[in-house]
Amino acid sequence: MWGGTAGVAPYTMDKDGCGPSYANSLFEDGAEFGAGHSFAYIQRRAKLALEADKILACNCTLPAALKEALAAWRETYEDGESSTKTAPGLQAALEAKDSWADLVCAPSLQYLLDELDMLVKPSV
Repeated sequence: MWGGTAGVAPYTMDKDGCGPSYANSLFEDGAEFGAGHSFAYIQRRAKLALEADKILACNCTLPAALKEALAAWRETYEDGESSTKTAPGLQAALEAKDSWADLVCAPSLQYLLDELDMLVKPSV
């Protein structure tokens, strides 16, 4: 791949480890490539919402902090700015895995934990 433009497209990260995205396709044009990324984000986030709804509907005894964080995140799921505020609380609750590891809904909770990068709605 030709890298002649790498000097004019610097990459940096902020204190949270986030930065501008950069990708280059050899075969598709920009619209097809961007559409593929957009469709992938839509599908991954739809699966997150489905798993979150399954957890909230489950009759298992979720820890209160996890249930509150999950409900708050689900309410802000479609709003990028609001989900930025609720995602850290949900992440912290999910990372306390020993509080939910034995629950019936543990596979769904593990899915959310595995997909932390999708908790905040991306701007695509």
